[in-house]
Amino acid sequence: MYTDALCRRYEWKPIAEAVRRWIKDRGCGCVELPVETVDAEFGTDHMTPRGSTLVVNASYAGGTRYFLLLKPANARADMSSVRHALGADAARAASLGEVHRSTRCRPGCVPPIGSLFELPLLIDARLARASELFVPSGQPGFTTLVRTRDLVRTELAQIVGN
Repeated sequence: MYTDALCRRYEWKPIAEAVRRWIKDRGCGCVELPVETVDAEFGTDHMTPRGSTLVVNASYAGGTRYFLLLKPANARADMSSVRHALGADAARAASLGEVHRSTRCRPGCVPPIGSLFELPLLIDARLARASELFVPSGQPGFTTLVRTRDLVRTELAQIVGN
């Protein structure tokens, strides 16, 4: 599925190990699964939502800050709500280079654990209502099933949107 060169380019092994350590240290109820297993066993329309993590570049008069935004995988991010929630002058999705510099992850594999990257976590309100979520694990081709309350509680996440 992923070429060896792509996996080497993005240093996913330390990130995936850090995610596993984070799960263990906090006693969160999580399971890591191959994406193809989730697709085969749960289907793409399963009731458990899939989230994707977006690195957000928020601009302020004093400079720029980065945030992680956990949003529905099949929906666009509501950047207007994000900008408003952050009190930023502007907010946009970070470029590929910004994602790599701030997380060392392959875009699409960034786990929603801001404390790993020293980035605050925002969760789209559409996902915050779910009891559990499939989220990126940091490892290409794998996803983590996590209880939403554990993610909100341990990451002090801010809910954004309606």
